[in-house]
Amino acid sequence: MADRIVATSRLPLVRLAIRAAVMTVFFVYLIALFRGTPWLSDPTLVGTDASNYYAAGQRLDDGHALYHLGPGDLPVPILPPLYTTPLVSPPPVAVAWRPLALLPRDVAITAWWAVAGIAAIVTTVWFTGLGSLVVTLAVLALTTELAITALSANLNTLLLGVFATIWLARRAGRPAVVGSLVAFSVAVKILPVLLVLWLLVGRRWAELAWFAVAATVIGVVSLLGAGIGAHLDWLDVARQTGTQGIAPASLPAIAQGLGLPDPIVSLVIPLTLLAGGVAIVVLRDRPGAAFAAAVVTMVLANPAVHDGSFAMLLPAFLPLARPIDPGESRAAGRAQHAQPGAGTA
Repeated sequence: MADRIVATSRLPLVRLAIRAAVMTVFFVYLIALFRGTPWLSDPTLVGTDASNYYAAGQRLDDGHALYHLGPGDLPVPILPPLYTTPLVSPPPVAVAWRPLALLPRDVAITAWWAVAGIAAIVTTVWFTGLGSLVVTLAVLALTTELAITALSANLNTLLLGVFATIWLARRAGRPAVVGSLVAFSVAVKILPVLLVLWLLVGRRWAELAWFAVAATVIGVVSLLGAGIGAHLDWLDVARQTGTQGIAPASLPAIAQGLGLPDPIVSLVIPLTLLAGGVAIVVLRDRPGAAFAAAVVTMVLANPAVHDGSFAMLLPAFLPLARPIDPGESRAAGRAQHAQPGAGTA
């Protein structure tokens, strides 16, 4: 019994030491990237995500086509077949940038980069403070991806925290937060629609109702801000990205590298989504596992993965950090102590 008490008393110190070590590795790598990678340390460079978002907002402000460059538009690199349009994100992203595009370019981009980077760093630090060894080690394993994400000014810098909040709000019983954040995620990335399936098979009707309300509001604002033409154009952009614009680290590209025929390569994304959807349905009575399946599928089914994309796997570990229902945990503990011999030396 004495040995058990000593081990328990040392546990918080062990966790603190592990957390300190992991965060040291993260910040050292973050600083090294900032000092040695121009496109991560200067978001105002043409071609960065923040620059492309700003250019998209300005095109809408000027009344120009969103998914095509015209005279007077800010330059955006086009890299066929990976990118054949100046924006691959859905129209709501550009609509959200319209107010920012009214500001001087460097000011707007730098401000966005700073806020998004701080959000990603705070989220990463928070992950290691959950007291979960599994989550902390996941942060260590994904350190390079998390550091790139924090400096990239990509939408993932916000979605990393959004996905985490969705799980925590689901566990805490806050349907308005869950539904609204799922709607936001779908509006800016589309693949988070898997979270809608997660709510549906889990019979989370209140969350789904809030999702419908939030999605309607976002949809109306997006239509007013970008026009129906931009939304129709994006459907073609999404089709092209999913079939031709595959990134080197994506599953279709890996299939190509293995020499698989093109008809099979074209089925990789649909089959990944199907497998993920089936997993969510099968795990519907285990919301944590189903949530993890949705997050993993969103990452793996993305044809446009890039440096930092795999940082989005981290929220999938959150269900391992704490029980979904603290009351269930307490009940399980009481049941354990009620067993014969429980709690004896």
